[in-house]
Amino acid sequence: MIPDFYEPVLDKLSRRTARGEVNWHLSPRGDMLIVKFKEVSLSMTRGANFVHFIIMDADGKPIDEFRVNNTERSWDMVHALYIRARKRAPGVDKALEAFHRELDADGVIGLKGDDN
Repeated sequence: MIPDFYEPVLDKLSRRTARGEVNWHLSPRGDMLIVKFKEVSLSMTRGANFVHFIIMDADGKPIDEFRVNNTERSWDMVHALYIRARKRAPGVDKALEAFHRELDADGVIGLKGDDN
């Protein structure tokens, strides 16, 4: 459940992400989305039926966390934020462009088994 005091933060972050105004990054393992502010950071991790948030200080030390389940009233906003952030993470937009380039072109798609 989103603590009341974080709801306005996530709402603003969601709107700014939708406008393309937030630089989201993928963790090295690719399982976490992170936005780094000047003094704090926020990470999101998606599970089967939840999104887990961690707020970290400037040194990366966790200072708070919460989780939003898919049965909660705020799920639609949180899920949309996650999907938008995922698309904004470096590399995803380029991958989407590459998919469209090949899918829109004539011919067979995909490399043969012995192609690299």
